[in-house]
Amino acid sequence: MRFVPSLGEQYNTTNPTFSRLCFAIIFQINTASSIATITAITTTLPHRKQQLAFKSSSAAAQAAAASSLVGRNAYKVATTSQGTDACLKAGIDTLGITGPSTVHKNLTFQELFDHEAKNKEGVVAKAEYGDTFTVDTGKYTGRSPKDRFIVVNPGSETEANIDWNSINQPTNPEVYEELYNKAVAHFNTCETAYVFDGYAGANPETRKKIRFVHETAWQQ
Repeated sequence: MRFVPSLGEQYNTTNPTFSRLCFAIIFQINTASSIATITAITTTLPHRKQQLAFKSSSAAAQAAAASSLVGRNAYKVATTSQGTDACLKAGIDTLGITGPSTVHKNLTFQELFDHEAKNKEGVVAKAEYGDTFTVDTGKYTGRSPKDRFIVVNPGSETEANIDWNSINQPTNPEVYEELYNKAVAHFNTCETAYVFDGYAGANPETRKKIRFVHETAWQQ
């Protein structure tokens, strides 16, 4: 069941697995019996070329947007925080997440691959263009379109402009808060967390900051 509160907040739950995107923050939780994944805001498939769309005519803005796509490995900003203040250093304590004593942040693709293999989160498959990490998500292989619920804020633009129907179904803030608290409580039982900070959108003038907080490396 996916709950999508207004103002860009999203919950996804396939009991007992659920996720939450709150102001561009994703919590994703998996259990031993099931794993549910969501892709927030935008999906980039590996076999498709990334396309750029610039709304600004500013040459500087276009250059900045293009330079931001040089690749995750080029940033070299990966950090690992350990200790009782790991969540504070990673900036996820403000979400209420203070339990993990190890937080990996903005890892490169190679570092994520190494963590996936070390944690035995799946299987390394031989592919034409190199080794590829594969994960079995069990019976939860995709989203259920009729399990999406959007929080209704009375009098908001969201309430007025969303096409409410059998797929975009309304729910209330109390449900949202209950699931958020449940997600945070789960993360506070974990020893390790993975965090990725990025953007949704290519144009630096309109793109939104987004933070992913995950329990396992492959979800990054």
